[in-house]
Amino acid sequence: MRHEPAADLLRGIGLGLALLPLCGMAADTTVVQQHRAFSIDKLTLELGSTLHFSNQDDLAHEVFVESPVLTFEPDEQEPGQQLAITFTARGHFTVHCHIHPKMHLDVDVQ
Repeated sequence: MRHEPAADLLRGIGLGLALLPLCGMAADTTVVQQHRAFSIDKLTLELGSTLHFSNQDDLAHEVFVESPVLTFEPDEQEPGQQLAITFTARGHFTVHCHIHPKMHLDVDVQ
């Protein structure tokens, strides 16, 4: 059997790419806002992940996170708009809506 360094390199790169999610690669996740609720109520993310919020409701929302290590408080999000929060710190965070106090999402960042 003939040894081909280029083929070995490509196989190694492919294996490395396949293992990235197992090594803590940040992932993007979308949460839908509809019927005055988030589509999920609990989520675990890797450090550096981005959480996208898609307002598919017929009214505005105002998503916010307030903690000693991460604060996020944008303007109101009108129907059809999207926004994103990148989690740059580990810990437990609760995402709320200023307009609809019953809306909350627990996010654990590892």
